[in-house]
Amino acid sequence: MQVQCGKLNEYVPLYSGKNARPEFIDGAMFRIVVPLPSEKSDEETVKKNGEEEIKSNCGENCGENCGENTSAEEKILDAIKENPKITQKQLAAVTGLSLRVVEWNMAKLKNEGKIKRLGSDKKGTWEIVE
Repeated sequence: MQVQCGKLNEYVPLYSGKNARPEFIDGAMFRIVVPLPSEKSDEETVKKNGEEEIKSNCGENCGENCGENTSAEEKILDAIKENPKITQKQLAAVTGLSLRVVEWNMAKLKNEGKIKRLGSDKKGTWEIVE
C-alpha cells in the first residue's frame, strides 16, 4: 500500500538524510516509522541539507516571505517621515505592500514603541519614536 503524505515525505529527508523515507505500517494499529541519523556525521549532514533546503526555498524575498519584515518596516517608516498624516491605505499604495502587511507591521511597530499615534484616528498623525 502506498500512502501519500506530502509534508511527512517532504520533511523526513531534511532530518534523516536525502534518501530517507518514512515507513508506513498498517496493522492492528497504524504506525509511522521515521528513520533518524545514528551518527554525529549524519546529523551534521542532515542539518546542512536542511539549511540548504530552507535557503533555496526562501529566495530573494526572504525578508517579506520568511517573517523578517525589516524591508516592509523601513518602507513604512520612510513614508511616515515624508507624511505623518498618511493613512494605512495610503501606506499600502505608496509602499506597494498589501493592506494586511501594512496593518501587521504598524501593529508591530507600535508594540515595539517605534511609532505612536498622536490625536484621533481620523485626524491624528504618526510620530516616529527615536
